[in-house]
Amino acid sequence: YPAQEELNRLQREHKSLMQHNYKLQEIEQRAGNLIPYVFTLLVPFRWAIGVVMLSMSLLVSVSLLLTLADRSLHSDCGWSCGYTLKERRIFNPVDEIFLQLSHVFPMDFLVLGVFVLYIFASSIFGIVCLGIRIFCFSMYALRQRKSMPQALLVLCNVMAYILLALCMALLTIAPDYTAFGSQVASSSGGGAAGRCSVERQATGRNCQVSVIYTFFARIAVSMPAFSVAYFCANWAFILVFGCVFTHCLLNQQRQPYLDDVPECEEEELGLLSGFT
Repeated sequence: YPAQEELNRLQREHKSLMQHNYKLQEIEQRAGNLIPYVFTLLVPFRWAIGVVMLSMSLLVSVSLLLTLADRSLHSDCGWSCGYTLKERRIFNPVDEIFLQLSHVFPMDFLVLGVFVLYIFASSIFGIVCLGIRIFCFSMYALRQRKSMPQALLVLCNVMAYILLALCMALLTIAPDYTAFGSQVASSSGGGAAGRCSVERQATGRNCQVSVIYTFFARIAVSMPAFSVAYFCANWAFILVFGCVFTHCLLNQQRQPYLDDVPECEEEELGLLSGFT
């Protein structure tokens, strides 16, 4: 029946237009808020902001890669202690930046806060875009003012795990700064003065180890399997980051202004049509 098929097509188009109309109404309502206005002011500087964020991501990834390579090549105990390193031998850019800024208080704390906030915000942004998933199966979608309570509860737990993983990641991204800060080993006992390290701290130098490094070092010594798993997970992160970065670099796709609108129920469409 051609007439029935035409009627069904028109009904589907009407449903799609209603969904996009509802999406436009949400955008108009958000346009009166302060945050979209601030984002509008930052539009002329989006290229500069993007370059800064890309530089931070590459800097963190390169530092993580160099630390993993240093542990793989120069660890004395290898698998038995989770590839712990007594003294850094390969140049680490993030570690050197923090060590140099530590001489100008409080620049190192400000830059560290920016790095931590950037990594945390990037993680939250990725979770919001992908939703709550188990492997590749989507469980909950995160939408503004429409998220389910279960999704928000799971998101809070994920945020707590992100903060824990971030504390561990700092020991890999900037190992010397996280463990000893700007401390300098004394030259007592005939040894030359220099930056504190695990090897110099073990020889009786005047070096105080941070609490976070002591906590995770004890875990690495008592449970080497956990440290090895974390070491392999870092290599997996570097591999995934490299593949995704290459894919995004070669396949640039412009994101549409209107995202895919989820399907609405007929009852909800009927309520929406009453306001149009």
